[in-house]
Amino acid sequence: MQLVLFLLWFFAATFSLSFFKTMSNEVSCNEKDKQALLSLKRGLTDPFNLLSSWSSQEDCCRWDGVHCDNKTSRVTELHLAYTGIGGEISRSLLELEFLNYLDLSFNDFNCTPIPTFLGSMDNLYWMSGLFSIQYIDLSSVDLHKEADWLQIMSKFSSLSELYLSNCKLDSLNPSLGFVNFTSLQVLYLSGNHFNHEIPNWFSNLSTSLLKLYLDDSSLKGEIPPSIFNLEKLEYLSLYPNHLIGKIPESLGQLKHLTYLDLSFNSLNGPIPLSVGNLSHMRTLSLNQNQLNGTIPKSLGLLSNLEELYIENNFLTGTIDEGHFKKLSKLKDLSMSQTQLFFNVNSNWVPPFQLEYVSMSSIKIGPHFPSWLQSQRSLGFLDMSMSGISSKAPSWFWNWASNVEAIDLSDNHIEGDLSNILLNSTVINLRSNHFKGRFPLLSENVKVLNIANNSYSGPISTFLCQKAIRKNKLVVLDASDNLLLGELSHCWRYWQQGSRYRTGTGRTGRYVPYRLHTGIKTLTFRTGLNTSRTGHVLAIPANFGQYRPIPGVLAGTEKSFFYFFIFKFCNF
Repeated sequence: MQLVLFLLWFFAATFSLSFFKTMSNEVSCNEKDKQALLSLKRGLTDPFNLLSSWSSQEDCCRWDGVHCDNKTSRVTELHLAYTGIGGEISRSLLELEFLNYLDLSFNDFNCTPIPTFLGSMDNLYWMSGLFSIQYIDLSSVDLHKEADWLQIMSKFSSLSELYLSNCKLDSLNPSLGFVNFTSLQVLYLSGNHFNHEIPNWFSNLSTSLLKLYLDDSSLKGEIPPSIFNLEKLEYLSLYPNHLIGKIPESLGQLKHLTYLDLSFNSLNGPIPLSVGNLSHMRTLSLNQNQLNGTIPKSLGLLSNLEELYIENNFLTGTIDEGHFKKLSKLKDLSMSQTQLFFNVNSNWVPPFQLEYVSMSSIKIGPHFPSWLQSQRSLGFLDMSMSGISSKAPSWFWNWASNVEAIDLSDNHIEGDLSNILLNSTVINLRSNHFKGRFPLLSENVKVLNIANNSYSGPISTFLCQKAIRKNKLVVLDASDNLLLGELSHCWRYWQQGSRYRTGTGRTGRYVPYRLHTGIKTLTFRTGLNTSRTGHVLAIPANFGQYRPIPGVLAGTEKSFFYFFIFKFCNF
């Protein structure tokens, strides 16, 4: 695993460096810039020799990670992310007077502030001479000693993008009344440890800021009005933090917003009606909060919305066709773990084509949702614990064969699956009223849970199907059914098996056995309690010749039970 990670890192570093090398091969390097870069290199450590192209014999505009202006031949960009460099950054960097892009992210400066090119100076003041700088990325560089980082960065009048994620910063200086980021468009401060409220100085950025990343930064308190005054904002990420209070109606002022993530906070109150003003919105994530009230019909006006996540809240009321009136571009819909009632007409044809549906633990039933039949791109469907108590329609299983993962567990769905071919990779039908023999499985099925239904008949019929011998099943749970008969030797055909459980009880006593073949290893665990009559398990006699492995699991439920695990691995 470590080797794989190293190779991925090495590829990313070398690709980045070589890419920006080819971007500047039409011009010749300015000699002053070349000498400044050579001096910079002498102060750096380069354990992976990724700066080997930085040679006095070569044109510096052809060096890896260096980009020059095509007209003036002056160095304008340094792309040194993921190179593993360390050491000291020379004052010569300040001689690159036309440098406007600096990326030193994800490097190793021994967890100390950079640079230390004056010996006694160990802070960011060295950067104050970069008058033309427009882009700075110091992500994952330890800056925990930089108490004045905000004042320093705000001195760059041309700075448009600043990336300081995971830098161990601990303050946004909320006492400051004004910060002079006159040109800043992107501010990325994710993964720091601010542990205070969002400051009001963000209102100073109202005429320029387009993207604001404050996720996972230990922020607390309410979202201040200054955030909703950022009239040009397109992207706002505030998850997960410790924010409280209501989402104000002033949210509707952010009319250019395309992405809003307020998930994993403690926000309460209703979703504001003004959400309908966000006509450019593509992703709306409000999940994992304490929001309550009903869903506003204005949500259905977001004609560009592609992803809607409102699960794990205290939302109530009815969702109907009007909530989706103009959502023709919707792809992901997640509203699980709420108190919503999804109530649409049986002949409703949605305007969207969903790819992901998570509607667990909301009320959908009692009727089976017929609108699913219109969805041709669905890859994930979760309608578990949704109160469906009707028979699965005849069209459903053929339609479901194109859905990669299906969870309809803990409903009251009826049907005989004896002659149904299941094709999804993951299928969870646990705790319903399905009956008949085991369903047929295609080679695509890897996880099948049909526990706590009314399947009956001999288990050997299922194990010995010729069509199933090439299966890739990893997990099978058929416990709590009405199975009987002999465990045959057809397990030998199950090449990819990992964990299988069958029986009619969830608990009991078992004695493990281990069987060896010339190629594979099978772990078999069986236990039975015959207090429940009418069901017989016949274990082949030759199982007794194999050595038992000591171990007993005490059961609490007096019901017939057998449990087995196949675990195959090459010798």
